[in-house]
Amino acid sequence: MYNLKIFPAVPEDHFKTIKDKFANGKIVSDSEFDSIYPKHLSEISKYQWSPVEVILEAAIFLAEDRNAKILDVGSGCGKFCHVGALFRKSEFYGVEERFHLYEEASRISKKLGLNSNLFLHANMKDIDWSPYDSFYLFNPFYEHITNKNSIDETIPKKVSQFFAYIEIVKRKLFSLKSGTKVATYNSFGGKMPFGYKRVKLDKRFESELEFWVKE
Repeated sequence: MYNLKIFPAVPEDHFKTIKDKFANGKIVSDSEFDSIYPKHLSEISKYQWSPVEVILEAAIFLAEDRNAKILDVGSGCGKFCHVGALFRKSEFYGVEERFHLYEEASRISKKLGLNSNLFLHANMKDIDWSPYDSFYLFNPFYEHITNKNSIDETIPKKVSQFFAYIEIVKRKLFSLKSGTKVATYNSFGGKMPFGYKRVKLDKRFESELEFWVKE
């Protein structure tokens, strides 16, 4: 079990500094933003959480309509939603099956004053995707096929599960309405389903950031 109380508290003024920088259009580095999370989560940010610059680019695309509802599939500690909501003031949601990560994401969201954030403790396969307009996927199932740079050992790793999840995502995306937007960073592990057109490929980052629209 994880006990969030054992980790040193981040000073309240640090959260305010982060919020003020976004409000004033200033650059926030990954190291600075990651420092709002407990050390065991910030230490794996390079491998498990999206870089701030990637999130900003994805948010511009996914939240072009300020009324859009964006879902991060496999939201972890909530970094994508936290950065995205501070940057675009849109409705960013995250679904995460690890309870301790869901709990941490919710706690940090409150510290940042992000009332529009809503994190769901669930497996992505068990929720309805149709209320959302845009989706973000940072290869959320890769840990099932590798032992490298894992988040933790709380979820059994099965190669068969990886491929099962890929098929579930493809079916869910296929069923969504025309105009649905998807951003993938380092892909989601499979090919986009029929009907999705790639409208942009950004190779400036460590992995490819791809933007898709359902026709």
